[in-house]
Amino acid sequence: MDEDEAIATLTRLLGDAIGDDCFAFTVGDRTWALSTDMLFQDTDLPPRSSPEDWGWKAMAATISDLVSAGTVPRFLLLAIGVPEDSSDLVGPIAVGAKACCEAHDCRYVGGDLSVTDRVTLASFGLGEGDRVPGRSSAVPGHLLCVTGEMGTARLGLLCLQAGIDDAEDVVKAFLRPRIQAGSAGPVGELASASMDISDGLARSVRQLAERSDVGVDVVLSDVPCYSRAKELCERLSVSFEDIVIGGGEEFETLLTLSPDQLEEARTSIPTLTVIGRVTERAKGLTLVCGERRERLPSVGWRTYGVST
Repeated sequence: MDEDEAIATLTRLLGDAIGDDCFAFTVGDRTWALSTDMLFQDTDLPPRSSPEDWGWKAMAATISDLVSAGTVPRFLLLAIGVPEDSSDLVGPIAVGAKACCEAHDCRYVGGDLSVTDRVTLASFGLGEGDRVPGRSSAVPGHLLCVTGEMGTARLGLLCLQAGIDDAEDVVKAFLRPRIQAGSAGPVGELASASMDISDGLARSVRQLAERSDVGVDVVLSDVPCYSRAKELCERLSVSFEDIVIGGGEEFETLLTLSPDQLEEARTSIPTLTVIGRVTERAKGLTLVCGERRERLPSVGWRTYGVST
Protein backbone atom coordinates (compact mmCIF):
# COMPACT_ATOMS: atom_id res chain seq x y z
CA MET A 1 0.00 0.00 0.00
CA ASP A 2 1.46 3.40 -0.99
CA GLU A 3 0.58 6.73 0.65
CA ASP A 4 -2.22 7.55 -1.81
CA GLU A 5 -3.87 4.18 -1.13
CA ALA A 6 -3.51 4.68 2.62
CA ILE A 7 -5.17 8.11 2.36
CA ALA A 8 -7.96 6.61 0.23
CA THR A 9 -8.56 4.04 2.96
CA LEU A 10 -8.86 6.78 5.58
CA THR A 11 -11.11 8.83 3.32
CA ARG A 12 -13.54 5.91 3.00
CA LEU A 13 -13.56 5.66 6.79
CA LEU A 14 -13.68 9.36 7.72
CA GLY A 15 -15.20 11.01 4.66
CA ASP A 16 -14.76 14.75 4.15
CA ALA A 17 -13.09 15.15 7.54
CA ILE A 18 -9.73 14.58 5.82
CA GLY A 19 -8.15 15.64 2.54
CA ASP A 20 -6.73 19.05 3.45
CA ASP A 21 -3.73 20.20 5.50
CA CYS A 22 -6.05 21.04 8.40
CA PHE A 23 -9.49 20.24 9.72
CA ALA A 24 -11.45 23.51 9.74
CA PHE A 25 -14.46 24.34 11.91
CA THR A 26 -16.34 27.45 12.98
CA VAL A 27 -17.05 28.76 16.47
CA GLY A 28 -19.12 31.93 16.43
CA ASP A 29 -17.75 34.19 13.72
CA ARG A 30 -14.23 32.71 13.76
CA THR A 31 -12.79 29.81 11.79
CA TRP A 32 -10.35 27.48 13.51
CA ALA A 33 -8.01 24.89 12.02
CA LEU A 34 -6.43 21.77 13.55
CA SER A 35 -3.33 20.09 12.17
CA THR A 36 -0.81 17.47 13.25
CA ASP A 37 2.55 16.19 11.96
CA MET A 38 4.92 13.40 12.94
CA LEU A 39 8.70 13.25 12.61
CA PHE A 40 10.65 10.02 13.02
CA GLN A 41 14.37 9.71 13.65
CA ASP A 42 15.22 7.37 10.78
CA THR A 43 13.41 9.33 8.06
CA ASP A 44 13.06 12.95 9.20
CA LEU A 45 15.88 13.74 11.66
CA PRO A 46 19.22 13.37 9.88
CA PRO A 47 22.66 12.99 11.45
CA ARG A 48 24.53 16.28 11.94
CA SER A 49 21.35 17.91 13.21
CA SER A 50 20.75 18.68 16.89
CA PRO A 51 17.85 17.87 19.24
CA GLU A 52 17.06 21.60 19.23
CA ASP A 53 16.78 21.41 15.43
CA TRP A 54 14.40 18.45 15.76
CA GLY A 55 12.08 20.32 18.12
CA TRP A 56 12.12 23.39 15.86
CA LYS A 57 11.27 21.39 12.74
CA ALA A 58 8.47 19.46 14.44
CA MET A 59 6.71 22.70 15.29
CA ALA A 60 7.54 24.33 11.94
CA ALA A 61 5.80 21.51 10.06
CA THR A 62 2.50 22.14 11.83
CA ILE A 63 2.86 25.94 11.77
CA SER A 64 3.30 25.70 7.98
CA ASP A 65 0.10 23.69 7.63
CA LEU A 66 -1.86 26.26 9.63
CA VAL A 67 -0.45 29.26 7.75
CA SER A 68 -1.03 27.63 4.34
CA ALA A 69 -4.64 27.06 5.38
CA GLY A 70 -5.03 30.81 5.90
CA THR A 71 -5.01 30.74 9.69
CA VAL A 72 -2.74 32.35 12.27
CA PRO A 73 -1.07 29.73 14.51
CA ARG A 74 -2.12 30.18 18.13
CA PHE A 75 -1.32 27.12 20.26
CA LEU A 76 0.88 24.05 19.71
CA LEU A 77 1.43 20.77 21.55
CA LEU A 78 4.34 18.38 21.12
CA ALA A 79 4.43 14.69 22.04
CA ILE A 80 8.04 13.58 22.54
CA GLY A 81 9.09 9.94 22.39
CA VAL A 82 12.72 8.97 23.05
CA PRO A 83 14.54 5.74 24.01
CA GLU A 84 14.67 5.09 27.75
CA ASP A 85 18.43 5.67 27.87
CA SER A 86 18.11 9.00 26.00
CA SER A 87 15.73 10.93 28.23
CA ASP A 88 18.26 13.77 28.33
CA LEU A 89 17.12 14.61 24.78
CA VAL A 90 13.72 15.80 26.01
CA GLY A 91 14.98 19.15 27.30
CA PRO A 92 16.87 20.24 24.16
CA ILE A 93 14.00 19.10 21.93
CA ALA A 94 11.57 21.20 23.97
CA VAL A 95 13.96 24.18 23.86
CA GLY A 96 14.00 24.03 20.04
CA ALA A 97 10.22 23.65 19.91
CA LYS A 98 9.70 26.66 22.17
CA ALA A 99 12.14 28.77 20.14
CA CYS A 100 10.26 27.96 16.93
CA CYS A 101 6.92 28.92 18.44
CA GLU A 102 8.32 32.17 19.81
CA ALA A 103 9.81 33.00 16.40
CA HIS A 104 6.37 32.57 14.84
CA ASP A 105 4.35 34.38 17.55
CA CYS A 106 2.48 31.34 18.83
CA ARG A 107 2.56 29.39 22.11
CA TYR A 108 3.99 25.98 22.94
CA VAL A 109 1.58 24.88 25.68
CA GLY A 110 2.52 21.28 26.51
CA GLY A 111 2.20 17.79 25.11
CA ASP A 112 3.11 14.26 26.18
CA LEU A 113 6.17 12.09 26.89
CA SER A 114 6.75 8.45 26.06
CA VAL A 115 9.47 5.81 25.69
CA THR A 116 10.03 4.80 22.05
CA ASP A 117 12.63 2.78 20.17
CA ARG A 118 13.65 5.84 18.10
CA VAL A 119 13.11 9.55 18.59
CA THR A 120 9.52 10.27 17.54
CA LEU A 121 7.91 13.69 17.62
CA ALA A 122 4.22 14.43 17.02
CA SER A 123 3.12 18.06 16.93
CA PHE A 124 -0.45 19.36 17.06
CA GLY A 125 -1.56 22.91 16.38
CA LEU A 126 -4.59 25.19 16.48
CA GLY A 127 -4.88 28.18 14.15
CA GLU A 128 -7.44 31.00 13.92
CA GLY A 129 -8.68 32.87 10.86
CA ASP A 130 -11.61 34.12 8.85
CA ARG A 131 -11.63 31.52 6.07
CA VAL A 132 -9.83 28.30 5.13
CA PRO A 133 -9.68 27.94 1.31
CA GLY A 134 -8.72 24.24 1.33
CA ARG A 135 -7.44 22.20 -1.61
CA SER A 136 -10.72 21.50 -3.40
CA SER A 137 -11.73 24.89 -4.82
CA ALA A 138 -9.16 25.72 -7.53
CA VAL A 139 -10.86 27.20 -10.63
CA PRO A 140 -9.78 26.85 -14.28
CA GLY A 141 -8.36 30.18 -15.45
CA HIS A 142 -6.98 31.07 -12.03
CA LEU A 143 -3.26 31.63 -11.49
CA LEU A 144 -1.06 29.03 -9.79
CA CYS A 145 1.29 30.67 -7.29
CA VAL A 146 3.84 29.86 -4.60
CA THR A 147 5.44 31.74 -1.75
CA GLY A 148 9.20 31.64 -1.28
CA GLU A 149 11.75 29.46 -3.09
CA MET A 150 11.52 25.83 -4.12
CA GLY A 151 14.20 23.20 -3.49
CA THR A 152 16.21 25.16 -0.93
CA ALA A 153 15.66 22.76 1.96
CA ARG A 154 16.54 19.71 -0.16
CA LEU A 155 19.77 21.44 -1.21
CA GLY A 156 20.44 22.13 2.47
CA LEU A 157 20.05 18.46 3.35
CA LEU A 158 22.32 17.34 0.51
CA CYS A 159 24.96 19.95 1.40
CA LEU A 160 24.80 18.86 5.05
CA GLN A 161 25.25 15.22 4.08
CA ALA A 162 28.08 16.04 1.66
CA GLY A 163 29.91 18.26 4.13
CA ILE A 164 29.80 21.33 1.88
CA ASP A 165 30.78 24.16 4.20
CA ASP A 166 30.04 27.25 2.10
CA ALA A 167 26.25 26.83 1.93
CA GLU A 168 25.26 27.72 5.48
CA ASP A 169 22.13 29.56 4.37
CA VAL A 170 20.56 26.53 2.66
CA VAL A 171 21.60 24.23 5.51
CA LYS A 172 19.91 26.59 7.95
CA ALA A 173 16.79 26.65 5.75
CA PHE A 174 16.68 22.87 6.07
CA LEU A 175 17.44 22.61 9.79
CA ARG A 176 15.40 25.57 11.03
CA PRO A 177 12.80 26.59 8.43
CA ARG A 178 11.11 29.96 8.87
CA ILE A 179 7.44 30.06 7.94
CA GLN A 180 5.98 33.16 6.29
CA ALA A 181 3.34 33.55 8.95
CA GLY A 182 2.33 36.97 7.64
CA SER A 183 0.87 35.35 4.54
CA ALA A 184 -1.86 33.60 6.53
CA GLY A 185 -4.38 36.45 6.39
CA PRO A 186 -3.96 37.18 2.65
CA VAL A 187 -4.13 33.47 1.82
CA GLY A 188 -7.38 33.12 3.74
CA GLU A 189 -8.84 36.24 2.16
CA LEU A 190 -7.69 35.95 -1.47
CA ALA A 191 -6.86 32.36 -2.41
CA SER A 192 -9.43 30.22 -4.18
CA ALA A 193 -7.46 27.14 -3.01
CA SER A 194 -4.32 26.64 -0.96
CA MET A 195 -2.10 24.02 0.65
CA ASP A 196 1.28 23.57 2.28
CA ILE A 197 4.27 22.61 0.13
CA SER A 198 6.26 20.10 2.15
CA ASP A 199 6.43 17.00 -0.09
CA GLY A 200 7.91 18.82 -3.10
CA LEU A 201 6.25 21.22 -5.53
CA ALA A 202 5.24 18.62 -8.13
CA ARG A 203 3.54 16.38 -5.59
CA SER A 204 1.74 19.31 -3.97
CA VAL A 205 0.50 20.55 -7.35
CA ARG A 206 -0.72 17.05 -8.15
CA GLN A 207 -2.55 16.77 -4.82
CA LEU A 208 -4.27 20.14 -5.22
CA ALA A 209 -5.27 19.40 -8.82
CA GLU A 210 -6.69 16.00 -7.96
CA ARG A 211 -8.62 17.37 -4.99
CA SER A 212 -10.04 20.23 -7.13
CA ASP A 213 -10.61 18.02 -10.19
CA VAL A 214 -8.68 20.39 -12.48
CA GLY A 215 -5.66 20.41 -14.74
CA VAL A 216 -2.56 22.55 -14.24
CA ASP A 217 0.24 24.07 -16.32
CA VAL A 218 3.49 24.66 -14.40
CA VAL A 219 6.13 26.80 -16.14
CA LEU A 220 9.51 25.52 -14.95
CA SER A 221 11.38 28.74 -15.76
CA ASP A 222 8.96 30.71 -13.55
CA VAL A 223 9.48 28.55 -10.45
CA PRO A 224 11.53 30.59 -7.94
CA CYS A 225 14.67 28.97 -6.55
CA TYR A 226 17.75 29.77 -4.51
CA SER A 227 20.24 31.99 -6.36
CA ARG A 228 23.00 29.36 -6.18
CA ALA A 229 20.74 26.38 -6.90
CA LYS A 230 22.24 25.47 -10.29
CA GLU A 231 25.81 25.80 -8.98
CA LEU A 232 25.11 23.59 -5.97
CA CYS A 233 23.26 21.02 -8.10
CA GLU A 234 26.34 20.73 -10.32
CA ARG A 235 28.63 20.28 -7.31
CA LEU A 236 26.30 17.67 -5.84
CA SER A 237 25.74 15.92 -9.20
CA VAL A 238 21.97 16.12 -8.88
CA SER A 239 19.25 17.22 -11.32
CA PHE A 240 18.30 20.88 -11.00
CA GLU A 241 14.76 20.10 -12.20
CA ASP A 242 14.33 17.31 -9.66
CA ILE A 243 15.51 19.57 -6.84
CA VAL A 244 13.24 22.47 -7.80
CA ILE A 245 10.02 20.54 -8.38
CA GLY A 246 10.64 17.48 -6.20
CA GLY A 247 12.70 18.76 -3.30
CA GLY A 248 10.48 18.58 -0.22
CA GLU A 249 10.28 20.39 3.14
CA GLU A 250 9.87 23.80 1.53
CA PHE A 251 7.24 24.72 4.13
CA GLU A 252 5.84 27.30 1.74
CA THR A 253 2.32 27.82 0.36
CA LEU A 254 0.85 26.72 -2.97
CA LEU A 255 -2.22 28.78 -3.82
CA THR A 256 -4.51 29.69 -6.68
CA LEU A 257 -5.78 33.21 -7.32
CA SER A 258 -8.17 34.98 -9.62
CA PRO A 259 -6.05 37.14 -12.00
CA ASP A 260 -7.80 40.30 -10.81
CA GLN A 261 -6.54 39.67 -7.26
CA LEU A 262 -2.89 39.28 -8.22
CA GLU A 263 -1.72 42.82 -7.48
CA GLU A 264 -3.38 42.86 -4.06
CA ALA A 265 -1.85 39.47 -3.29
CA ARG A 266 1.62 40.64 -4.34
CA THR A 267 1.31 43.67 -2.08
CA SER A 268 0.30 41.48 0.86
CA ILE A 269 2.73 38.61 0.16
CA PRO A 270 6.03 40.04 -1.15
CA THR A 271 7.48 36.59 -1.95
CA LEU A 272 4.51 35.54 -4.10
CA THR A 273 5.40 34.18 -7.57
CA VAL A 274 3.08 33.08 -10.38
CA ILE A 275 4.31 29.72 -11.71
CA GLY A 276 1.46 28.67 -13.98
CA ARG A 277 -2.26 28.45 -14.45
CA VAL A 278 -5.17 26.20 -13.52
CA THR A 279 -6.72 24.51 -16.56
CA GLU A 280 -9.57 22.13 -17.31
CA ARG A 281 -9.12 18.61 -16.01
CA ALA A 282 -8.99 17.17 -19.52
CA LYS A 283 -5.75 19.04 -20.20
CA GLY A 284 -3.97 17.14 -17.43
CA LEU A 285 -0.93 18.12 -15.37
CA THR A 286 1.71 19.70 -17.58
CA LEU A 287 5.26 20.94 -17.01
CA VAL A 288 6.20 23.62 -19.53
CA CYS A 289 9.94 23.65 -20.30
CA GLY A 290 10.51 26.36 -22.91
CA GLU A 291 8.92 25.12 -26.12
CA ARG A 292 8.48 21.63 -24.70
CA ARG A 293 5.40 20.45 -22.83
CA GLU A 294 5.52 17.21 -20.85
CA ARG A 295 3.54 15.46 -18.18
CA LEU A 296 4.31 16.82 -14.72
CA PRO A 297 6.72 14.27 -13.20
CA SER A 298 5.47 12.21 -10.28
CA VAL A 299 8.29 13.18 -7.93
CA GLY A 300 8.40 14.19 -4.28
CA TRP A 301 8.18 12.74 -0.81
CA ARG A 302 5.83 9.86 -0.02
CA THR A 303 5.34 8.41 3.46
CA TYR A 304 4.85 4.94 1.96
CA GLY A 305 6.16 3.74 -1.36
CA VAL A 306 8.94 5.25 -3.45
CA SER A 307 10.05 8.85 -2.83
CA THR A 308 12.27 10.66 -5.33
